[in-house]
Amino acid sequence: MVERYTTQTLLGILTEVKRPKRFLLEKFFPREQTFGTEEVMFDKLLASRRLAPFVSPLVKGKPMPRAGEALVSYRPPYVKPKHVLTPDLAIKTMPGESLQGTMTIQQRIDRIRAQLLVEQDDMITRREEWMASSLLRTGIMTVVAEDHPPMAINLARPAGHTVALLTTARWGETGVSPFQNLRTWAGTVAAASGAAPSEVVMDPLAASLLLQDPFLISNMQIYHQPPRSIDLLGSLAVPDEAQYLGSIGGFNFYQYQSTYLEANGTVGKFMPDYTVILGAVSAAEGIRTYGAILDLDKMAAASRFPKEWTEDDPSAHFLMTQSAPLPLLARPEATFCATVR
Repeated sequence: MVERYTTQTLLGILTEVKRPKRFLLEKFFPREQTFGTEEVMFDKLLASRRLAPFVSPLVKGKPMPRAGEALVSYRPPYVKPKHVLTPDLAIKTMPGESLQGTMTIQQRIDRIRAQLLVEQDDMITRREEWMASSLLRTGIMTVVAEDHPPMAINLARPAGHTVALLTTARWGETGVSPFQNLRTWAGTVAAASGAAPSEVVMDPLAASLLLQDPFLISNMQIYHQPPRSIDLLGSLAVPDEAQYLGSIGGFNFYQYQSTYLEANGTVGKFMPDYTVILGAVSAAEGIRTYGAILDLDKMAAASRFPKEWTEDDPSAHFLMTQSAPLPLLARPEATFCATVR
């Protein structure tokens, strides 16, 4: 008989394994909060630059209406990757095991269980990174799936914070300075949010064009000392990891490229070709939110809820991890995205 573990035990197994990297999610959404409701409540921070009114010291001050916050709510999408473990898997020798078999059935089950937990967590993590990418690039995240109701999350980011350069304005064209573009876009973010973006994330193609910018190269030749330091040769992106290229002009540059696999087998990129994301992390107030787990065994707040159960006919053991994730930005106007070619 297969030994069944509690959710607490499964979570303990999950915390012991190396979690997949979530560069965009952890860079721009550093905080985490769980909710015990289907909807997550979120304080949208509104930039306020009102001047203090002139008042005579002999005149009573007038109360001013409070500004700067708006309580909004979103319903996060739901995910629950599930696997089935059949009896034939438990009796087969596993990779690394001798042909005669040195493991008990329970030991094989435990190893398969751990592998499936890691795979399910990786799937959820990649979905979170996909959502973070969508919101950072467009300010909008849409859900279109056969087994999930249609959903659209719109953070109402200013339309001018998503641009696509065309024809002679593209990076790589004669007379176009990518670094000067970045300074202009940073000004747009600062005007809207009150904070200048310091983090710049590019896919390898956009990074290559930036590093060929004559304006950037000439300034690097004049100023050699930190903080004006950047690797003009760049580097090939290591799969699933970001490469720090250096800093100059108040910007920290990263090259990032990681892929995911769609249900139909096609490969997608979290950073599409020629994509540049700018962000003022502290001003954006990004947060990883999680709605309630809709399971009669839980019905409470949790970022992950793994569970397992057995069915008798046909005999099978099931393992599933549930989550209702949604990254949100309190100030989406503190982010910007450009398709540069």
